Amino acid sequence: MQAERGRLRSALIVRLNRGPGIVRSDDNRGTVHGRVALVLVDDVRSLQAEKTAAHSAGYPQCVRPGNVQAQGGGQMGFADKVVFVTGAGQGMGRAIVRHFGDAGACVVAADINADAAAAAVAGYGAKGLALACNVSDPASVKSAFDTVAERFGRLDVLINSAGIGSVDAFLDTPDDNWMRVIGVNLTGTFLCCREGARLMQKGGAKGAIINVSSTAAMSGEGPSHYCASKAGVMGLTRSIARELAASGIRVNTIVPGPTNTPMMAGIPDEWMQSMIKAIPLGRMCEPEEIARVAAFLASEDAGFITGQNIAVNGGMAFI
Repeated sequence: MQAERGRLRSALIVRLNRGPGIVRSDDNRGTVHGRVALVLVDDVRSLQAEKTAAHSAGYPQCVRPGNVQAQGGGQMGFADKVVFVTGAGQGMGRAIVRHFGDAGACVVAADINADAAAAAVAGYGAKGLALACNVSDPASVKSAFDTVAERFGRLDVLINSAGIGSVDAFLDTPDDNWMRVIGVNLTGTFLCCREGARLMQKGGAKGAIINVSSTAAMSGEGPSHYCASKAGVMGLTRSIARELAASGIRVNTIVPGPTNTPMMAGIPDEWMQSMIKAIPLGRMCEPEEIARVAAFLASEDAGFITGQNIAVNGGMAFI
């Protein structure tokens, strides 16, 4: 955002993926730097016109919002922010994608199930991108973030929601199950944080990374591999929050209690009832409630919050 003669201006950034060209504003302020066109606009009407022109020309684009937003702009200033969500095919991940997408963000839904990822961004058109991604595989993760860089040129928000579990007693835990749960929940979070932070730094974004842990990390109530992996996520968040702060990247963890997601379907009923009885508010969390907390942590309203664990568990545990 720049000030000129007392007026506020916003920048419309257009990636020129189809060869050389130029995008011009109504007062000829359009400029091109390499394969990116930067158009400065003063008001909502100009911003809408430039977005329409870029879309008609076939150029995917996003907005660097200043104080000016397009009509129908998003909640908490997410209009055209680029948001990457893992585990986006169901449960919390899908709810998070829909929340940010409905708020006007460019949403990237990454999931090992490509069809589920595509369903998560249905209706968002060019502002939705579905990617098949195995977060435990470094090559798959790098490919996903490379695609985001090519499509949008930057990343503003990363939310690591991918997670798995397995019902195993400690002494009977197969090695493969241990490695699989740790690989997705902890290693996957590490890999995505690393690639996401690199893209944020490259694009100059003062971004936000939000990891998803679990109350089980504190209570120990759950299979050993799951509790260990989610405790590791909390430690990872604290470490990288310190390291990335100088780059303007904030990193926080959401720590949900029992949440009404498909993953809970595999838990024995007696465990489920015991968990609900331990929740003072007397019910499970809904995925949309997690999405709203993620939106807060990603917003400028949380601009001085980093390295924190935010419990969303109905009072069953205190951090």
